[in-house]
Amino acid sequence: MSWKECLYGANIYDRQERIKGWKQRNLKKARISLIGCDYISQFLLAAFAGLGIGHERENGWIMIFGNGKVRGEEKVKYPFYLEARIGEEKVLALEKIGKRMNPNLSIKGVNWLYEGMETFLGGEDLIVEATNDLKIKEKIVEFSNKNRKPLISASCDKSKIKIFFNFHSNSNPDFSYFENKKQNIVTAELAAGIIADEVRKFFNPLKDDLAYDKKEFEFQLFENPPEEPRMGNSNILMAGFGTGGCWEGPVYACLGVKEMSIVDPDFIEPTNLNRQWLFYCSVGRRKVEVGKERLEKINPKLKIEAYAKRFEELDDSVIKKANVIVEGVDSFESRYEILKKSLEFKIPYVSSGVTFDSARVVTTYPGKTSDLDEVLGISRLIKVKRASCAWERNPSIVTTNIIASALSASETLKILDERYGEPFDGIIRYESNSKNKIFFQKIRKD
Repeated sequence: MSWKECLYGANIYDRQERIKGWKQRNLKKARISLIGCDYISQFLLAAFAGLGIGHERENGWIMIFGNGKVRGEEKVKYPFYLEARIGEEKVLALEKIGKRMNPNLSIKGVNWLYEGMETFLGGEDLIVEATNDLKIKEKIVEFSNKNRKPLISASCDKSKIKIFFNFHSNSNPDFSYFENKKQNIVTAELAAGIIADEVRKFFNPLKDDLAYDKKEFEFQLFENPPEEPRMGNSNILMAGFGTGGCWEGPVYACLGVKEMSIVDPDFIEPTNLNRQWLFYCSVGRRKVEVGKERLEKINPKLKIEAYAKRFEELDDSVIKKANVIVEGVDSFESRYEILKKSLEFKIPYVSSGVTFDSARVVTTYPGKTSDLDEVLGISRLIKVKRASCAWERNPSIVTTNIIASALSASETLKILDERYGEPFDGIIRYESNSKNKIFFQKIRKD
């Protein structure tokens, strides 16, 4: 059975359409020009596919502008090239994976460097430029100012992100810091999540939304990180392989993690697909089965064990092998069970959670940080029966899940490689409707 046959009669946007005031058609009609093929652009393409931006039937579209061909080493470093052929045009490889993630969309890759921009630009509602190339940025900003075209421009390196918003007035941002610097997969994922959240507000504003009213957003994720992480004998246990797994798992594969255990009892449903990009064309199959296949396709050297069961059903021998437990489950009961094993075996544990407009990450590092119960009072909440994400009244959407995954990955890196800094003792919080966006909330210890 083909994927389209599996989707017959299914609404893949069901989770986000449950949000009060949500207007999916506004996203379907949207037209975006996405400039660049680097990490930020790739994560953004997946986010836009999940949101449903650019439906062919609604005359919406996404155009991806870039240049170059996929090299062999990039197949391992860039998760969205997992279906690409070596030597294939990058924009065409991204066009292909974008259409697989959401076959309803009109996506077109355009091989372009500097000249002939006016031939293609002009019909979009919004330009999103996401390169570290100052020459391209200058040309795009000039075009935006001259034609009063809304623009979001962004760059990142191994520690910092910068996002420029040009919606209402002429501006000329300074991105010179990022010249000749490489984008980093973790900082890029964070930047893409924040940008996608603002793009959603641009096309589909909700009653309580606070659009970002500053021209620039800057954030430093790491202080003095190394050029490349040391993964050594790294072994990550992913407890829950739904949305978090789809956004974090590929990051770890590209970073060179040696071994991974993925644990989830669920099957892939059509309504997972607006948030769980890794499961394209796989409705009805086990999440861990598809996850293992796709992660091994990204990094053939990665050793993965897949367990189609709940964390509580795992044998202790599997848990003890892990250097860190990365969690993405829906219930307080499961989180509490994971916490107990973390404390018992002294294994660091990174927990994340989201709503449609917020995200939070808490790290439990036995002997170094407060634990999840001390931070969130998880033991008092285990009797609260949270509905499955299938029936949550205000379910999460792809944007905050991307942000939570990036913040979780940053904490995991700190655990696996101390050169990235110390894990944070408290709550790392993202608030969509805050001007500061990201907060580090320490826990008072009386």
